[in-house]
Amino acid sequence: MKKTNYIISLLTILIFFISCTNTTDNESGKYYCDAETLSIDKQYFVNPSDTSQVFNGGSQQSNDYAHSGDFSMKLDNKHEYGFTIEIKNLQMDTRYKISVWRLIPKQDKTTKSTLVISSKENNFYQKESKSTNADDTDWELIEKWITIPPNSDVKNLKIYIWNPKEETVYFDDLLIEQVDDYVKFSDIPNLNIFIDTIQMNKLELIREQAFDKEILETTDDSWVKAMIFTEDDIFKSEMRLKGDLLDHLKGKKWSFRIKLKKQASWLGMRTFSIQNPKSRYFIAEWLAHQIMRQEGLLTPKYGFIPVALNGESLGLYAYEEHFEKQLVESQNRREGPILKFTEESFWVLMKVKNVEDTLYEMPVYEACAIKPFKEKKTFEAPNLTDQFLIAQNLLYQYKWCLAKPSEIFDIDKVAKLYAMVDVTKMYHATRWHNQRFYYNPIISKIEIIGYDGYIDGGIYDWSNRAIFGNFTPSKIKNTKAESRINHQFFSDTIFVEKYIQYLEEYSDTTFINKCFNEFIDEIKFYENLMQKEYKDYNYDYTFLYENARKIRQDLPNYKIKVEQGLYDNFTFTDAPPKIYNSTYHKMLAPEYIRVFTEYTSNAENTFKIINYCPYNIEIVGIGKNSDFLDKKFKESYIVNSYNDENNSKIFTTTFSGDYLFVSVAEHDTAFAIPILQWHSPQATSPRQEIEEKNTFPVSNYYTVENKKVIFNKG
Repeated sequence: MKKTNYIISLLTILIFFISCTNTTDNESGKYYCDAETLSIDKQYFVNPSDTSQVFNGGSQQSNDYAHSGDFSMKLDNKHEYGFTIEIKNLQMDTRYKISVWRLIPKQDKTTKSTLVISSKENNFYQKESKSTNADDTDWELIEKWITIPPNSDVKNLKIYIWNPKEETVYFDDLLIEQVDDYVKFSDIPNLNIFIDTIQMNKLELIREQAFDKEILETTDDSWVKAMIFTEDDIFKSEMRLKGDLLDHLKGKKWSFRIKLKKQASWLGMRTFSIQNPKSRYFIAEWLAHQIMRQEGLLTPKYGFIPVALNGESLGLYAYEEHFEKQLVESQNRREGPILKFTEESFWVLMKVKNVEDTLYEMPVYEACAIKPFKEKKTFEAPNLTDQFLIAQNLLYQYKWCLAKPSEIFDIDKVAKLYAMVDVTKMYHATRWHNQRFYYNPIISKIEIIGYDGYIDGGIYDWSNRAIFGNFTPSKIKNTKAESRINHQFFSDTIFVEKYIQYLEEYSDTTFINKCFNEFIDEIKFYENLMQKEYKDYNYDYTFLYENARKIRQDLPNYKIKVEQGLYDNFTFTDAPPKIYNSTYHKMLAPEYIRVFTEYTSNAENTFKIINYCPYNIEIVGIGKNSDFLDKKFKESYIVNSYNDENNSKIFTTTFSGDYLFVSVAEHDTAFAIPILQWHSPQATSPRQEIEEKNTFPVSNYYTVENKKVIFNKG
């Protein structure tokens, strides 16, 4: 009897040892637990097809429910963890697809249960709690793709399920698959890219540096030469890695920006990006683009194509048009500047956070500048320069809520866009750093370009409302400046009237039916295409219908609020200026200073410098490049901290250059700030000045509403 107990104990210890040190020494690279087979002591799950694969949590086996077979694993208030396995001897750039099925018996409860992938030794931690799919039996699929970074010393990974709440949740069919090759699409045209060894090495080095810094930084030197082969053409091109975050660089499926040379174009595009279709939520982004374009809203061309690099398939990609004149001209607009708010102040903050694990408090939104795409071309053409300066002024008013949106924007098109955003839930596109703008020189107003609507996990619903405009004013009067730009539209009665009109139109089932009738063949074609690479992907055909239903449900209440004047002349509370206390950081400071060229002549130059740093700076001198200070100023120019009332200074010098050199007290190193070759924005525009001087005369005999003169009875 003692001998038998000894053997059982020895087996138990051995099994525990295996479960904690399980290695990847199996040819398939596949791990599976169906919760059916237990170890002898019933403490562990065992894969019957490969008994070396042992998973913690066998004591939680349950026959209450099962996704497959007769059993599942039950986690409750007594058992937080289960399905635990450790995989060892991982290789760099190895990809794994990890999935598990989950059942929550009480569907009204919000679960916190999570699939976790971690490595304590290497600070590697990823998790996924959202489900991507569900079957007819209420089981839902949690899925996570991970890639071992190229610069990582992550060799071991622990994979497990964690249920931190007291609720009871069931799990079944944990599957871990190593994925090495991308699907080849031989039955449809591919985009074939060829890059020689030297240029490829350059890209790989830039990618490794991005993983070291935990963010991709690109410069004019980041481009490499490439040849592009399509079904009908061969193009000389330049390419670079694209995307700020590292999800664009995982595995072999990197994101690229491509520029075709010698005025060549592919599908009407001279510059475009290619990226993983998952990064914009597969078909959702494509369909939103098609509907917006159908409704006359500006949006880049967007579609899907298989890509091969140097003969190796990279699977299916999404292509997206870049912001050039072809984008607006192909949609019946006159060429005009395309603009954006710069994001460098945000990304450098993230870079420092990643490197030092410290988040500095800085005025990110306040510091963003307004710049045109194709900057060089814009300032080489006098008409485009003049148009940009007007557009800059309009966006400056938009940024700081200084004028009614109907005075800044083509208000009919913007009302369409926000109604469309509600129906499609493209709320990611409304964040300030994602917005792109077109200045229409014919009407001297701005349009917002519909773009970047989704994230890889689906919708980014930061408003959490079926109708974005259906908010309570008192709750957002003190909202941050970067959120005010969206809310300000709803205090403009001209906008709101049109917004409601388009909400009614776009939420009507007839409209949704029309969209599906128009695009259903392409949706099904692309869905089949996606499923070759993403086998569990299914387009949600109820998504738009459900969004529209919720809008129709909330519309009557919203219209009552509007009719009662709840939003009329709504203004934001001018909160006291925030005091930023961050200390000096040599990487941050250069991105929080702006220098404008206010006036220039043969004799002298007048500059305006604006300091968004929370400490004083001193203007040291000027130079023609960022590496060398050509002329040191004799006079000392101090510019106050952003926390002070006056954080800008205008000064004149006889010297010229492309960079202004500044320093911070007690820090000897001077750093270079690029001088913007245009003047600082002003809160006015020619059209606004004309309209202000030519107001329709006031009379007791009629009223003026928008562009209508309505005479009183009699």
